[in-house]
Amino acid sequence: MKYLESIQQSLEELLASDERVMIVGEDILDPYGGAFRATKTLSTKFPDRLIPTPISEAAITGVGTGLAIRGYRPIVEIMFGDFLGLCFDQLLNSASKFPLMYHSKVNVPLVVRTPMGAGRGYGPTHSQSIEKHFLGMPGLNVVAPSIFHNPGKLLRSATLDDNNPVVFIENKILYTKELTEGNKSLHIETIYNKNYPIQLVRNYAGTAEPDVIVVTYGGTSEIVREIMTDLADEEINVLTICPSLISDFTLEELFKQGIRFKKVIIAEEGSVGFNWGSEMAAVIYQHQLSVLQKPIERISSCHDIIPAAKHLEQEYIVNKKSILDNIFKIIA
Repeated sequence: MKYLESIQQSLEELLASDERVMIVGEDILDPYGGAFRATKTLSTKFPDRLIPTPISEAAITGVGTGLAIRGYRPIVEIMFGDFLGLCFDQLLNSASKFPLMYHSKVNVPLVVRTPMGAGRGYGPTHSQSIEKHFLGMPGLNVVAPSIFHNPGKLLRSATLDDNNPVVFIENKILYTKELTEGNKSLHIETIYNKNYPIQLVRNYAGTAEPDVIVVTYGGTSEIVREIMTDLADEEINVLTICPSLISDFTLEELFKQGIRFKKVIIAEEGSVGFNWGSEMAAVIYQHQLSVLQKPIERISSCHDIIPAAKHLEQEYIVNKKSILDNIFKIIA
């Protein structure tokens, strides 16, 4: 199954199994079915459960928040993640605050789905990864399925099991990729953080310590998957740590597992500076400074506008070469 197919299947199953589920967003009706076809055929099958909207992301998120307060399980679709900035006030001052302000007498089980990331040459305002601006917001969960997760299962859990508002990041470069489930060349172990899975992915069998640990999430996982396959042939052992819940991920579960962070690379597609990788590095330095054998290498996209030309875009964002170069540097 491909990443997008998992999302499509989950949306249909959610609508079929729970009458509280509603989908709200721009151009989500047939025959269009959304910019990336995630809701294709659903308005024909469930004509009363999909609500098309004008182009107003703040209003869309506000409608979703109101539906959630009234007992529905709404899924809001924002066509491109770049426009989450227009939803920011609704999430910061409304959806995430209401349960805290009213002592949990009000729940806001809202899911905001949005495609994020570069790699398709969509230019400066349709290629950004801006999820770092939503991390650390009290009451808001940010979930970013990787290629090592089943995004449909995560979407179902976020919709039905999480009573907090969730920003659900779907990296658009993953939509056409096949999920890693069943891949015999990689060995995946799952542990959980607040009911959201963390995938521990090894390109080798057994319990040997890895030569390098890569900490990543979301779209960058596809690049890391390719690298892990290549390095297995070179007998370089890689352990990739890939959480799905990125807004409340502290590495404590991994410390409990006895994982020793000797040589570490942290990779993310968001821009460099004040980002997810900063927090991960701080936690590792705080708890495993005596274990580290080399300084942590952090890889992010440039602190600049992403160009539309695809050959230039690849120079600005995290790519296979930048991660490989850092792996060879740190294990030397």
